[in-house]
Amino acid sequence: MGTWLEIEAEIVGERRGLSV
Repeated sequence: MGTWLEIEAEIVGERRGLSV
C-alpha cells in the first residue's frame, strides 16, 4: 500500500492536469 504522500501526489497531479 502506498503512503498518503504518494496517494496525495497522484490526486494533486490529476487535479493539476485537469486544471490546466
